[in-house]
Amino acid sequence: MQDYERNLAVIKKRFPHVLEGDFVQKGSVKGEFRLTESLEKDHEWLAAVKGAVGTLKSVFVYGFGQGLGLSDLLELYPDRIFFVYEPDEESFINATHHMDITFVLEHPNIYAISIGNKQLNKLFSIMSTHIHDEMAFVASRYYLENQIDVLHSTKTNYLEYKKIFESNQNVRNLFRHDWIRNSLFQIPTMLKIPSLNQLIGKLKGTTAIIVSSGPSLEKDIQWLEKLREHAIIISAGSSIQALVKKGIQPHLAVIMDGGEVNSKIFSSELAKQTPTLFTSSAYYGVSDFKEEGLCYGVMNNDEVTSYFMDIKKDDMILRPNPTVAGTAIQAAAWLGCTRIIMMGQDLSFPGEQFYAEGINHGDRSYIDKVIRQAEHTVVNVNGEHNRTTAGFLQMKDRIENLITVLPKIEFINLTHNGAHIEGSAWKPVEDVFEIVKKEQVDNSVIVNLLDQVKTSIVNPVQMERVKAKMIRTKEEISELLIEIDQILKLIKKIRELSRTKPKKCQNSLEMIEQKWGGVVNKDWFNPLYETLLPAEISRFDRELPSIITEKSIIRKSDLIAEHLGELLHQILGQTSFLTEVLSESIERMEGLQPERSFNARL
Repeated sequence: MQDYERNLAVIKKRFPHVLEGDFVQKGSVKGEFRLTESLEKDHEWLAAVKGAVGTLKSVFVYGFGQGLGLSDLLELYPDRIFFVYEPDEESFINATHHMDITFVLEHPNIYAISIGNKQLNKLFSIMSTHIHDEMAFVASRYYLENQIDVLHSTKTNYLEYKKIFESNQNVRNLFRHDWIRNSLFQIPTMLKIPSLNQLIGKLKGTTAIIVSSGPSLEKDIQWLEKLREHAIIISAGSSIQALVKKGIQPHLAVIMDGGEVNSKIFSSELAKQTPTLFTSSAYYGVSDFKEEGLCYGVMNNDEVTSYFMDIKKDDMILRPNPTVAGTAIQAAAWLGCTRIIMMGQDLSFPGEQFYAEGINHGDRSYIDKVIRQAEHTVVNVNGEHNRTTAGFLQMKDRIENLITVLPKIEFINLTHNGAHIEGSAWKPVEDVFEIVKKEQVDNSVIVNLLDQVKTSIVNPVQMERVKAKMIRTKEEISELLIEIDQILKLIKKIRELSRTKPKKCQNSLEMIEQKWGGVVNKDWFNPLYETLLPAEISRFDRELPSIITEKSIIRKSDLIAEHLGELLHQILGQTSFLTEVLSESIERMEGLQPERSFNARL
């Protein structure tokens, strides 16, 4: 067990996510290695690898084996960064039990290791965060000879993952201040209303109709008055405007957009009276002017809300989605609906239109420009082609992914002329009515459901805990200014010291690393500053491998001065905004009236 304990100690320190699941609990694994490697250097394999690596600085290695081939790669390329994936979990566990592999695990050029299929996306996330240039993809001798096609598909999957990752980063960067403000301002409301978690399975066996705001909605919208007696009508985002114009009230409205324009979208009396599910990052003004009929859901990437409300990852049941229809579909699935019907989900521009009639919050000239510049096409439900955008294609892809992970739910697409959605059957509204007409849905089904789960008072312990965490965080952010100032003073000197007094420079670099570690290891740093500065932190993370592996103290000092110095100034620039938002959030917490509130237990 000595080898295993040594290996485990390094893994815990450097690659803790490897231990997720039942890695530690598996104990000693008996039997021979399936993926054995020769003790002799494999020159033929290394020659093949050279052709793939070339001058590329970052290398993805498919296969860990016993770490021997990887060790040869580290020796061959002392100036490269390696990301290692071993698909065979049991083989890796065998290696940790039966030999000392710390010689590889401790190597500074191994930037990340992931084991087994469940950890592959985690590795993709690390790679997308830290690498902006092209990567080399190579496989160990075993996988090169037996599973080279899997290596190619892994590279393809990574490139697709990176594309979505970068798109999400751009969105986060664009709406970063709104997301922080909304998440913090929504917390007092969330503490006194039910969560979606409390409604799981409460409407089992029902049918839901997800209403989106595409132009095809106009063709069938008049049917909703008849359908609402037989199915739960859920308006997704701005589609409630089209329903209100026709005097139709959905059973439930879903909002996840964080922009102030939602005050206009939900300004009508009918919209205000409609039970509403909001995500934690949705515009806080909508929930502010509704006194009842509210529930909330937390996206599993909302680090701000989960931090302050101490929500466990498993309790954050909504997946991020680029379209509110995707969030509405998830809500219907969690409620227990066994059939989901999509209406107005065009995901394209049939008839050169963007929205259905009644959707009037958008800038007309901007909408016309988007339609004119649409460069893509998509097959519609009639087998013809509609013009569309890359954004709509991404939304379509994510909805289709949702359908794939919900195999027990029947999906019907009744959107006239809209995009064909894989996994759903297209049916005209007349046929849909025949399918659901025997089902009965009460007009107040959601109102009654919310009344069943609410309690008379807010949990005072939870309320005080959240408030105390906000106060402590605000105070520590104020102290952060002093810590950053100290680091910047050290950074200001290292360039000159690296050229005149390298030993003193090395001491300063070690002090900078220690103080910077103290900053990023604060429990609130990642939730707040990675939300506020996604692009800036990502840019620094991408330079970090080069900083770590740089041997020249002059060059290392230049890189730290340039990249860490810039990031620290960016952090300073956001501190006043953050303290102001926290101050107002604390005031909102103080305005909570426990005797009139609801418990928000997850």
